[in-house]
Amino acid sequence: MEKEKQNNREQWLKAFVDRKEDFDYEAFCEMMRSPGNEDLREEFDRLRRLSVLGADKTKIWEQVQSRMNKNSRYRVKRYLKYAAVIVAFVLAGGTWWMVKENSGDVSKSSVTTALAPGIPKAYILFSEGQRMDLTVTERDTTIVEKGMQVRVDSSGKVSYIPVDPGSTQGEKIVYNTIVVPRGGEYKLELADGTLVWLNSDSELRYPVKFIGNQREVQLKGEGYFKVSKNPEKPFRVMVGDMVVKVLGTSFNINAYKDQDNILTTLVSGKVDIQDMTGESLVVMKPNQQVDFRHGQVAVKEVDVARFVSWIDGKFYFNDMTLENIMSQLQRWYDIEVFFTDEKLKSYPFTGVIRRDLTAERIFEIIEKTTQVKFHIKDKCVTVNHR
Repeated sequence: MEKEKQNNREQWLKAFVDRKEDFDYEAFCEMMRSPGNEDLREEFDRLRRLSVLGADKTKIWEQVQSRMNKNSRYRVKRYLKYAAVIVAFVLAGGTWWMVKENSGDVSKSSVTTALAPGIPKAYILFSEGQRMDLTVTERDTTIVEKGMQVRVDSSGKVSYIPVDPGSTQGEKIVYNTIVVPRGGEYKLELADGTLVWLNSDSELRYPVKFIGNQREVQLKGEGYFKVSKNPEKPFRVMVGDMVVKVLGTSFNINAYKDQDNILTTLVSGKVDIQDMTGESLVVMKPNQQVDFRHGQVAVKEVDVARFVSWIDGKFYFNDMTLENIMSQLQRWYDIEVFFTDEKLKSYPFTGVIRRDLTAERIFEIIEKTTQVKFHIKDKCVTVNHR
């Protein structure tokens, strides 16, 4: 049976690599976005990063086989089918080569519904498994969680207020997690007064009350922190294999899973970038950015406005490649983006654009200064040559 499965894998791979099967990218996109297929999108994102292996089909396929053998989340037949689709995508350089000739331009006739911008949207996972959907929770709502009042104020901001601000001696640290999906953003105030802005497709794990001699949270995705000063309790952000240690400052961390580096941008104050052993790698100064990659750091001076403009409702694209731009838009508008040609990814664009515009409007702006055209079908966007 196992040998038969392996043969099926190879047959699927060969069919896609040889382009013998006429698959529609829109159908693939719809499949990825179907309820219950979040793991498929996650696997697609992971395999897309393997494109750095170029045309080495053997290495890519070996990694797929390894995960398929170890991973029991999928039913075998479904996984074989999806993995083959994804691998073909990666081997084609992350582009889709079956785009229809009549894909067309961005137009009202090609758009079923407007691609609306993100909104304040998130949910909290409490320590005992309960889930609080902040998108539908009424404003000025307060609930009690492990000795803390969790309050959603009139603006939608979440804050934690001690029920009994007395001694914390002997208490156990209780964690909550706030999850911001694609197409969302949210603002959170931690128990110590630290403010955190979370961008789309991000999450933060944090104590409902800080106990002991330090404050520690864990970030995935992108977050902007304005840390409340407390010299006796340093604030630490754990992100991947890196630690950001601060006393009181403002900074942005960009650590999305579809990239292999972590960008930390310091607005004010001073932060210490450390590895997981606590060893200091570099102490940052305002207007500096640290690029942490595979345990190594690179420091440079930057215009911080470019990297924190999102909390003020703006996209700041400064000679940015279309690939990086679409990566941001993909999260904010909850869309899937496919390039018909690898060369399109490197096209540059410069501009400051409001985040409250529809995606269609942003595509129109980009089209005016670049030789590209966008075709939209529901939540799938194809980037073409003009």
